[in-house]
Amino acid sequence: TSSYEQYYQEKLSIAYGENVVFIHTAPVSKKDSWLFVSYPSIVTINHDQGGLSKLLNDSESRWFKPYLAHELAHYYFLTYRTFNSELGDMLQESFSEYLSLKVTKQFINNETYINNINKKLIQLRDKKLTAIKEIKNNSDYGNRNLYVYTYAPIIWLAIEKEIGEDHMWQWLNKLLTVKTKRTDYQFMITTLASVIEEDKLDFIINTYLSNNNSIKNARAVLQ
Repeated sequence: TSSYEQYYQEKLSIAYGENVVFIHTAPVSKKDSWLFVSYPSIVTINHDQGGLSKLLNDSESRWFKPYLAHELAHYYFLTYRTFNSELGDMLQESFSEYLSLKVTKQFINNETYINNINKKLIQLRDKKLTAIKEIKNNSDYGNRNLYVYTYAPIIWLAIEKEIGEDHMWQWLNKLLTVKTKRTDYQFMITTLASVIEEDKLDFIINTYLSNNNSIKNARAVLQ
């Protein structure tokens, strides 16, 4: 995992926290198994002899490595900074998923990266979701998992396409470091405004953050 941590650290310009600890143990029962992450520990409980190395090296690594990258990203979007307001849950989960996609492209392979994006786009087909600007409370997410793990990461990838990777990394740094009492929509826009021009900001808001056709717009730029 050190390569993932180093990547996050360099791109976000924020040092990673404690080293991750891997724990593998066997359950009392013969059939049950568990996998969970509680930073800085990653724990597998099963009877496999290979432990975590098996998940990293065999055919299951295509799902496990992106999962691991997502959980490691929570150091930044949960431990380093906890996000509040009606957008807090979405910001923490969706940016961790966005970072996982970046790691997938950088360290796993482009095929898996593209496949994961396409799976999300398929899940969003014919869906009508509330624009990010219009989220006023948790119920506005509708299907919460679809919104925070699928929809919002697709919107972030589309925004990255529009503003460029460098500006995207700068924005994430601002989201994590700028002091504020509330990490709400206004905070999100203020930090984005600090790294791009005003006309580009207006375009991003109108195309992706306040537009009921944001899925269609994101699909057009990503495919």
